[in-house]
Amino acid sequence: MDQLKEPLLEFVPELVLPDDPQANDSALSMRQIRDGDRFLSGAYDYHRRKGFKCVVATHCVNVSVVVVSAIMTWIVLMDVDWHAIATHKPNQSTNVWRPSHGSLDSRYVGFVEALMVSMSMHGAIVLVEALKDISRMRHVRARMNEVLRLTDKQLRLMTWAELVHSILDADVVGVSSIQDSRYVPARITRKDNYIAALVQKNVLSVDVPWGLRWTGMGKHMTASQEWLLKNVIVTRALHNIETYRGDSDDHDVESMVADDSVLIRKYLVVAVVVLGVLGPFLSIGLVIQFALHNAENIYKNPSGITGRQWNRLARWRFRSPNQLQHTQTQHLERARVWGNAYVNQFGSFLISVIMQFFSFFFTACIAVLIGISVVGNDAVEIELIGGRSVIWFIGLFGALLAFTKGYIVPETSVMMPDTILEKTCQHLGVPVEEFPGGTNEEKCASFIGWFPNDIEDVVREVLGRLWTPWVLALVWYARTPRILRFIYKQTFM
Repeated sequence: MDQLKEPLLEFVPELVLPDDPQANDSALSMRQIRDGDRFLSGAYDYHRRKGFKCVVATHCVNVSVVVVSAIMTWIVLMDVDWHAIATHKPNQSTNVWRPSHGSLDSRYVGFVEALMVSMSMHGAIVLVEALKDISRMRHVRARMNEVLRLTDKQLRLMTWAELVHSILDADVVGVSSIQDSRYVPARITRKDNYIAALVQKNVLSVDVPWGLRWTGMGKHMTASQEWLLKNVIVTRALHNIETYRGDSDDHDVESMVADDSVLIRKYLVVAVVVLGVLGPFLSIGLVIQFALHNAENIYKNPSGITGRQWNRLARWRFRSPNQLQHTQTQHLERARVWGNAYVNQFGSFLISVIMQFFSFFFTACIAVLIGISVVGNDAVEIELIGGRSVIWFIGLFGALLAFTKGYIVPETSVMMPDTILEKTCQHLGVPVEEFPGGTNEEKCASFIGWFPNDIEDVVREVLGRLWTPWVLALVWYARTPRILRFIYKQTFM
């Protein structure tokens, strides 16, 4: 019988199945190995998320965010009278609430109602996922108390390494056979390793049309694509691998690919229909939720919304074999600091000089307005231009001032992009050749594709909600056998 392996793994325990003629009485069945993997994955998530109460609180917050976003969206689009607010005059009483919805256009009302239905469906999905995860974590808590005799308080005070040694010392079915703690990450990241391999080997790469390359969609993975890849394609393939029995001659890989392709393509067709219908509404809901989530940051520091982060696809692209999530997060955070320094090396100094002038201009305007409000002793009632008060202009110029400061590039005394890029790649764990280009400009353009600012990332996610149905229908549907063949050939030697 063929030996099992994992894709791109450095430390993988040899699995001996009981139907192997050479297997002995201590051999583990595939079901026991699967149960052991689930226990290890659950223990890792339980430890990383600081216990059952924190898990429940996190899901309650996530569901509440969706509910509040839907309520605020309805209030903003239906109940607030924006025309009355825009035409408000000082010393004039204005009711900001719309007296009735009868004056609204029926098409507009229908659009808002459809938006609310899509947001409600999204909330229902979030709630179901939360209940499933809470049920799983409750089972993990029971197993942790039963096997390790650990309370949540004791668990929070333990390091991950200490917890691993406690698990290996305990008699856990499917885990007790592990003799080296280095094998534990391989068992936890089994599914993640397949996804990282698919991304790193460009099996999922999409050839974006020339007219849409400016959007950067070739280096972006939407949340729905990631969910389908992890919970449909890879999960189905792993289920087939776990139930694998017999010699590979009797169970041909191509027959497994053919059987699974039919089922997965059915799921993809359903996803195309659902995302095609709800995609535009989900895109609008995403923008509204982003605005509500970042409202405080935009108010305090508008330039902060242009901060850069590694996008979702980059997290899979730069993920090392067997790398746990908290370890990758630490590496990406360190690489982000150097990544910002690298991008700043090529900042537009022309725009920076122009923004320095506007920064001075807005600062001067704010100083004059503050002086007027101090002398006039009433910043709300003093009217300046177009019926707007002093306090309104102070808020406007303050926001513009903070926004312009985000585009002021700090002066660099020494230009050393190659050194900074090497430092970034060291934390990412990838070679410098990962960002190709003959010139510094080409390298920086390739680098920024994986390292967009927050606004660019949201714009790509919004466009991705419209782009995903086409990707699933035209690329993933046709490429399903190739994806499965890659997974099986990475598994069965």
